[in-house]
Amino acid sequence: RMKKNITPISNALSMVNELCGVYYTLCADKNNENRIGLIAQEVNKILPEVVTCSKPEENDSIYGIEDIKLGIKYDKLTAVLIEAIKEQQKQINELKNKLNNLM
Repeated sequence: RMKKNITPISNALSMVNELCGVYYTLCADKNNENRIGLIAQEVNKILPEVVTCSKPEENDSIYGIEDIKLGIKYDKLTAVLIEAIKEQQKQINELKNKLNNLM
């Protein structure tokens, strides 16, 4: 009741295939903790709906950040990942049927 202009996500698998998961550490992390994620600038080209923009904070100039900062709303990726899995499962089922027809 609270949503309108509902459109299914199509080509989710191709979008997911363009994403590149990375390991990284944050420059400001004194513990040098290894993290896992995506690069927001790359994601923005594929799925701008999941990217956030914010103004730089005072200390960001230390890292050469003068303009907007990008981040990722990882929870928003869930719908795309679900649709990608469904697309992949459809492909698997089609291949299984072809294989069964050959036997």
